[in-house]
Amino acid sequence: ARAGVPEPVLTPMQKRLQMARRTTAALGYNECVTYSFIDKAAATLVGGGDDATMLANPSSSEMSHMRPALLPGLLQAAARNQARGQSNMALFEAGDAFHGGEPGEQHTLVTGILVGKTTGKDVHGASRDVDIYDAKADAEAILAAMGAPAKVQILRGAGDAWHPGRHGKICLGPKKVLGVFGEIHPKILQALDVKGPAVCFTLYPAEIPLPK
Repeated sequence: ARAGVPEPVLTPMQKRLQMARRTTAALGYNECVTYSFIDKAAATLVGGGDDATMLANPSSSEMSHMRPALLPGLLQAAARNQARGQSNMALFEAGDAFHGGEPGEQHTLVTGILVGKTTGKDVHGASRDVDIYDAKADAEAILAAMGAPAKVQILRGAGDAWHPGRHGKICLGPKKVLGVFGEIHPKILQALDVKGPAVCFTLYPAEIPLPK
């Protein structure tokens, strides 16, 4: 901070997002800022695309709905990179998604995707296909940086965007979900023209209990 200018006071959520961004970048991910509006087909893939999130006067059919998740925008960015010949990538975004069109009907997410092969993470510098355990390890590291408890349960049943047998919900109980990690469902990769393997995590910073 400049001399005489006080540091801005951050809310607990702003502090969490700051820690999430720093930690995710330190893990090797590149931060993206994607559009808050996406097309209906992409929104429908991840449980959105309904009338509640439709714009009254969209500027184009590609931006007709408020995004229900950050995943479609990141996958569209991955598809553009693959079209340019880049096959291995780690991308993330921290921002709001929407479950309705009214003020307050949004939720803050941190989502990261890994596509292709790891980039020399092991001691021999060898690469291999990214897998569910890469997404799990990164999700746990980012949750820890945001102050989440270490003792969690891993449960199934996270929804249609995920490969049914290759994902896990990071929970503090059956109803308290801190995040999800795993393989993205092949039908979503196909619909958004992304060549796998591709794994992902989505974290819910607001669900982390405040320290006592």
